[in-house]
Formats: sequence, C-alpha cells, structure tokens
Amino acid sequence: MLQEHLNNLHDFASHRPALIEAEVNWIHSEILQEGPSRILDLCCGPGFHLQNLAVLGHQCTGVDFSPASIKYARAQKRPLASPSYIEANILTADIPNNIDLVMIMFGQFDTFSPENQIHILKKACNSLKPGSLLLLEIHSLGQVHGMGTSTSTSRRLDEGLFSDDPHSLFTQNYWYEETRTAVQEWTVIQEGRRPVMYRTTTRAQDSKQFELLLKSADFELVDWYDRWGHAVDVGKYVAGYHILVAAKLK
Repeated sequence: MLQEHLNNLHDFASHRPALIEAEVNWIHSEILQEGPSRILDLCCGPGFHLQNLAVLGHQCTGVDFSPASIKYARAQKRPLASPSYIEANILTADIPNNIDLVMIMFGQFDTFSPENQIHILKKACNSLKPGSLLLLEIHSLGQVHGMGTSTSTSRRLDEGLFSDDPHSLFTQNYWYEETRTAVQEWTVIQEGRRPVMYRTTTRAQDSKQFELLLKSADFELVDWYDRWGHAVDVGKYVAGYHILVAAKLK
C-alpha cells in the first residue's frame, strides 16, 4: 500500500505532490488564516500534508494504523519542521488535546460505519479547542456510485496494491441505492497460498445528512465546498471530492 501512496502518476491512494502543495497552501491561507496552529491529521498515511504544513510553521500530529506509512512519515522529518506520528487505529488511539484543526483527508471518513463516524467526530471534538475547526475531504455521490457500479474484473499481475509478488486479482463491486453505499471486494490468489479477500465500504452523504451528523457530536457546519478552492487542475478523480468545514460548538 505504501508504494501506491508514493506513486506520483495517480491519485488512487494519495494526491499527487502538486495537488498536496496546493491543498496545503489553501488550508494554510483560507482555513487557518496563516496563523501558526496545532493540527491533527487522522488517517494521515505517509504524512504528505503534515510535512508541508509543518514547513509553514504549524505544529502537526498524524495518526495512522499502517506501520509502513508511519515508518516512512517519521523518516521524512526535517529540522524545525518535524510532525509527530502515532501508529494506532484512530478509533482507539490516544490523541492530543488543545488542537486548532482536525483533518481527515482523502475520503477516509466515508469508509467508517455510522456508529464509528459519530465516535470519531466526538473524539475529534474533545481534542479541539472551543470554536476550533474540523476539515473533512469526502466523496461525492458520483464517486461512490462509480465505485459500486464499476465492472467486476480479473487480472494477472506481477505486483500490485495487495502483493509485491505475482498474483491473480479478482475485483467485485456492489451498489446499494437505498443507503447510497458502495462495497468493493478484492480477492488475491497466489500460488501456494490461501486466497485473501479485502473489502471496503464507502457511503455517500449530502450536506443535510452531514449537518445532522455533525450536530450529534457538537459541531456546526460552517462551509461546504464542492471542490478544492485552488486553481491547480485536480483531474477527474480528485474533482469528485467535496470539502467540509465545521466548528466545535462548546
């Protein structure tokens, strides 16, 4: 998975460097008003956003359950601009307090169950100073519908997202209209090994649904952007993301 994060040719695991730089500059100027801030990135991956935010003078902490991603992120530390990283599941992690901005990027929030989404929002709320902000990068309905209705495939690969060795990869996608949910399953078959299945569930919600969800965790929806507010060409895939900004009420 780390190799897919580091691949600069696509946006399927992390945004490309030019997009990350533009997003960071937008967060720095539009969301944080260029003021030094304490930032917490949940599901931070290899820490690309935090590395750039730290260079701009912010105090940054990232949390991710992937040992490879956290190891890579820690190795990228720079003098006077060194985020701290916690290797843990965000559902159970001990996270810092007195935060000015909590971020969850790349649609990761949409992959959690409704119950866990509320749990994450409450944890985020508890970590924030009163009046501080939450930023979510979330999937559009079009993105999620495309995931669930994509044609199922089978491929033979020398290496890939799920294995560094030759393998067959079978992909199946399902769309549930009533809940606007996509389920994607990947089955990896390698010679001499038992088949392994990976599954993700992604649910689309509109601004009204998010407004109610946020209120349940003592947040107020402040802004809803249909796309990133910078001028860099994001491409078709990233163009499908919405940006949500909410403020802690208490």
